[in-house]
Amino acid sequence: MSAIAAFCKAAGYEVSGSDLCESAFTNELRRQGVTVNIGHSADNAEGCLAVVKNAAIGADNPEIAAAAGLGIPIRERAEVLGKIANGYEACIAVSGTHGKTTCSGMLANIFISAGLEPSVHIGGIMINLGSQYRLSEGRKYFITEACEYKKSFLHLFPDTAVILNVAMDHPDCYKDINDVAAAFVKFLSNIKSGGAAVLNGDDLLLRGMSAAHPCKTSYFGFKKHNAYRAVNIKRFGGRYGFDLIEDGKKLCFITLRVLGRHNIYNALAAAAVARRYGISADKIKSGLDGFAGMKRRFEYWGNFQGAESYHDYAHHPQEITAVLKTAYSMLNAQRSMPGGGKNNKGKIRNKKEERNAGGRIICVFQPHTYSRTRRLFKRFAKALCSADIVIIAGIYAAREKPLPGVTSGALAETVNMLRGETAAYACLDFKGVSEKIKEFARAGDAVLVLGAGDIEQLKNLLF
Repeated sequence: MSAIAAFCKAAGYEVSGSDLCESAFTNELRRQGVTVNIGHSADNAEGCLAVVKNAAIGADNPEIAAAAGLGIPIRERAEVLGKIANGYEACIAVSGTHGKTTCSGMLANIFISAGLEPSVHIGGIMINLGSQYRLSEGRKYFITEACEYKKSFLHLFPDTAVILNVAMDHPDCYKDINDVAAAFVKFLSNIKSGGAAVLNGDDLLLRGMSAAHPCKTSYFGFKKHNAYRAVNIKRFGGRYGFDLIEDGKKLCFITLRVLGRHNIYNALAAAAVARRYGISADKIKSGLDGFAGMKRRFEYWGNFQGAESYHDYAHHPQEITAVLKTAYSMLNAQRSMPGGGKNNKGKIRNKKEERNAGGRIICVFQPHTYSRTRRLFKRFAKALCSADIVIIAGIYAAREKPLPGVTSGALAETVNMLRGETAAYACLDFKGVSEKIKEFARAGDAVLVLGAGDIEQLKNLLF
């Protein structure tokens, strides 16, 4: 929503909006001249030519109700995004359960490095741009993040569609993984005539989708059957470098600035798209090597009581696992993940003395929505078991009402049961969370603050 607001402001419209609390996004919008109100009120809708809402906002919202009563047109965010995208010659839409914000940023930086002047719409603030959008005078390339929540991405009709991965998420609108997969298949059917799909070839579910659409498809991944691969992978702490391979031939060596092995996939997808538009290997290297990352994606906060502190948007078990693996790589390249062994999949560690050796990972997690927490409860608990100390904040309700038995305390108890010891603690407010961090953090540790809600406000209590 914030990117849509900024995009419309830059296009010459007078824009105002509201949110439940202050954030980096509201601050950025004010800097760009957008009027931001904290709290929803019927008064905010008066005098508007149109009201745009995201898929999570219901008809009972006071601003939506007021707009309806005044006869003001109400539009879905995805509908407006689709109309913006249709004004460009080539829409490049990046989708997937995980990684789409970072991949969109990588792709934008490659196109900018190549001098192609794209317009960009991303669901996060891109550090290179200092913004979540870029409005170009030209109308040729539009790079956008495509969200699957409530099938929003079906309002897009891309020239190139990227799918990074498909996993069960958003249980408030998808009943199971087959339902999720069907939405992505429909997304592929929206590709324009003569367009192309760029898919993760290591994802078996995605490879099975290839027969569901007639367009040209390029695959990326680590395995040999992919056209775009990463080989000769080098690790530099939590960062990675690799040879970029296209159809068996080396294009260049990429050195990523962003942390985590999972970002190799994002880089491969971005490179595959770039080659479709004729971008040279040296410009791809320049764009990827120079990509500084996204806000709230393993963002460094500072040193707290001797512990290096980071914040990440991770709010799904697979994302938590990826962030923890990256943190352990940073903390000590010689130290294995909990459970031991380089091929560890996040197993639960039983040796207490192993946890106490060297720096520890203190994971602070704010669950996002009750429905997701309930549906993926056991997977959340298992993923969190990989941290040395777990501090769980109150569930960020977002658009939902509480569900019986779905609490941070229950999640902490499950982690402790799996671990066979007390390693997880539930704190319902940020003050309690900050006190727990102060209690445990010491020199050599790493503090990871994870969540997609308002957990970033914790920074003000620590620094």
